[in-house]
Amino acid sequence: QRREGYDRTCRVIDTENVGYSYGKDVCVKERYWSMDGVRKAVEYFLRQNLKVVLVYKRDQVLQVRDIGSPDVSYVKAVGSTDDIFVLKEAKKRNCPWVSLDNFREWKTDPRLSGELKEWVNAAAPRIQVRWAWSSGDFEPDLDLLP
Repeated sequence: QRREGYDRTCRVIDTENVGYSYGKDVCVKERYWSMDGVRKAVEYFLRQNLKVVLVYKRDQVLQVRDIGSPDVSYVKAVGSTDDIFVLKEAKKRNCPWVSLDNFREWKTDPRLSGELKEWVNAAAPRIQVRWAWSSGDFEPDLDLLP
């Protein structure tokens, strides 16, 4: 379950990033956020028997509760710092995070702890999960299964 020291039984999902990606690439609407993309990503990882942590700003994300899985948890981020909470939650759990963001500005931001920046810089090439929408279905680049 832990290869290279990372917990591969969990994924932290950047719901803003996933929702906007689905809106742009599947719904073909610029600057459009869709809950459908978040739901598809969550369902994908649950089918892989993984725990999912949703970092969210929009309360619509709580609709995922209707899936009824105890393996989904939620972290409400306020303001424009949701990216930081994606990274902090991934570090806390020492697990992969799901986002297309490169987090460039946060990797060097002096307001963040050196420990977090060091972990992100070391972990990103190994465990950041990106994806594509294959006929509207969520398809991650890295499986990183336990």
